[in-house]
Amino acid sequence: MTANYSTREYREKLYDDLHVRLRDTAILMCAIFIASIGLNMNSTAVIIGAMLISPLMTPIVGLGFGLAIFDTRLIKQSLEVLLTQVLVSLLVSTLYFWISPLSYESSELIAR
Repeated sequence: MTANYSTREYREKLYDDLHVRLRDTAILMCAIFIASIGLNMNSTAVIIGAMLISPLMTPIVGLGFGLAIFDTRLIKQSLEVLLTQVLVSLLVSTLYFWISPLSYESSELIAR
């Protein structure tokens, strides 16, 4: 079953969803932790799995939709959420690699 939203309804739905929430931040932190383990262990499947559970799609869709309909408020809100999530991702991955007992630099990690 598909929902046919009007532009206005879709924009309102995005406005409702585009907030930094503790739940999304916790899921993102887990996804980044899993992706960091995958990078450290040279496992592409684990990295892809971490990408699938990360909650980054909503701000990316909001940014694209805001650019498509020229809604500067939606663009700004999407960028704020996305940049916050990127900062959280960088902090979690830095923390993981700083405290990780594994010091082997895999080819996957060096390539990234």
